[in-house]
Formats: sequence, structure tokens, C-alpha cells
Amino acid sequence: MKILKKLMLLTTLLGGVASAEVDKVVFGFQNGWMYAPIMVMNYKGLVEKHAKNMGVNLKAEYINFGSGGVLRDTILAGQTHYGIAGVPVMIQMNDKTNSDIKTVGNTVSAPMYLNTRDIAAKNICDLDKPGTKIALPTIKSSMQAVTLQIAAKKYCGDAFKLDKYTVSLTHPDGMAQILTSTAEINNHFTAPPFQFIELEEGKGTVKRLLSSYDALGGTASSQLFFGSEKFAKQNPKVHDIVVRAYTEAMDFVKNNRVEAAKIYIAVEKPKDTEADIIKQMTDPDVNFDLAPNKIEIYSNFMKETGAISKAYNWKEMSFPNLHNLNGS
Repeated sequence: MKILKKLMLLTTLLGGVASAEVDKVVFGFQNGWMYAPIMVMNYKGLVEKHAKNMGVNLKAEYINFGSGGVLRDTILAGQTHYGIAGVPVMIQMNDKTNSDIKTVGNTVSAPMYLNTRDIAAKNICDLDKPGTKIALPTIKSSMQAVTLQIAAKKYCGDAFKLDKYTVSLTHPDGMAQILTSTAEINNHFTAPPFQFIELEEGKGTVKRLLSSYDALGGTASSQLFFGSEKFAKQNPKVHDIVVRAYTEAMDFVKNNRVEAAKIYIAVEKPKDTEADIIKQMTDPDVNFDLAPNKIEIYSNFMKETGAISKAYNWKEMSFPNLHNLNGS
């Protein structure tokens, strides 16, 4: 009888260990105000706030990886639990993990610019020549890399026409290169605020050659916040806390863009002035809405080019908290 009680106690203890949730959740992001929602989460301590409200002891750690490729690898390795990266990165991860990686929500819809020092170039097809180097966050899989392929197919008739010229660089490094007249990199497909700094500081020597909205036919998600469905099921309370914290952060940025801009400036200390950052974040082309927008365009294109095994609709790539929204 005593042995049976001990076995029952041991089973209970083991069950408790097996069902215990993590006490620290790790988030990954990159540079720029497009990541303002996650910076707001950190700055305002929203994960800890919602954890306390739910009676859960949970800490949050935020890591700037500077590259969607590095973030992808740490997510897949289980070292990072949630992250923000370009739409194609999340889609490719979703495909490679048998739909385990899903989005918790859109981060921002904002146009991304391909800027060039080739003043004579009239369109991206003119970049197909010796000496061209196009910096972007991660070759082949980043938001800029796949958008460049979409644009190349649309305007040049060949999705891979410019791939051989692409080079992986973080946004700050790419900006430094294009603003240096003697640097090897003479094109940069980047994101706010870097694209605006390049155009301002490179007046007369740097111009915009392409906007992502041109290639995609209008407003489209630029970045997505995502995580593992397996992790969410193993840590349901933690996942619920993350969803609540992220939703609050998105609502805050959407409705308080000036304050969000100031938080971004305090966190990253960008080269742009406060007035410039506020102007960029309040631009009518920029939307901080939770619903994913036009991510199926990327999914369909990536299936056509063989980058993923099948095309997915937006709900297949999203956690249930988004299913009642007007996504695409």
C-alpha cells in the first residue's frame, strides 16, 4: 500500500514537471521602427504585466539579431520562442516545420525601398550588369529578397534575374555602404527609417528605384510576429500572455504613433531626428494593423518558384487569435 502511494506521488510529481511552463520567454527582432510593437512590449513591460494579472511568474528577454536569417535559425533551434521577421521568412519556416511556425499577428504594413547610386538606372531591370551589388538582409529568403524576385518577374520577365547581385547585410551596414561613394555596394533594398536616411543624406547621389508597394499592388504586410504552435501548446498560459501583450502593443502603436516613435528613438537611438521618425511612422502608407495583409501573394509566389512545397492561405499560417480578422 505504501509502495502504491509512493508510485502515485512520484507520478503526480513527474506529471507536474512535464506540464510546467517556461518561466522566461525569448523574443527576437531586428533594427528599425518597423519593430516598434516589440520595442513597446519591452519598454512598457507588457509581458510581465499580463503575466502578473494571470498570476504567472514570467520574464521576457528581447534580442536584436540584426538579420531575419539568424532569427530564423534560433527559432528553429528553440533558442528563441517568438520573433519578428519578413513575411517570406515566416512562410518558409511554416513550410519546413509542417505548419508548426505560425503568425501571432502582423507587425506593420509599410513600403520598402530599393535605393541606388546608379542615377542612370530607370528601373530595376537596368541593374542587370557587371558591377551591380544589391544589399538586403538575407539573400533568397528575406522580405526584400523575395520582393525583389516578385518585382523582377513583374518588370523584367525573370524572377531570378537579379539574384546573382544580392549580398546579405544588416540594414545599418547596407546604409553605410550605399552612402559611401567608393564602397562596393551600390544598391540597397531596405526598410524604414534607413531608406529615408539614405535618400536624405545621399541627395543627388542616391535615388529610389523601387517601392515594394509597386511590386505587390498596394499596402501589404512587411513584417510578421510569429512563434511555434508546439511551444504554444506546451505553454498555453505563456502563449496567451504573449498574445495579450502583443495585441496591446499593436493597439498602442496604432493609436499612439507619436509616443511609439519616441519609445523607438529611446531604444534604438537612430540617426534620424524625432520629427523625421514621427513623420515616417504617421505616413498614410504605413499601417499598424494586427491582421496579416497580402501574405498569400508571397505564399503563392514562393510555391511557383519552388521555395516552398505548397501554397498556404493566410489562416493556415496564423494562430487562432487572428482567424476572426479580415486577413489576406
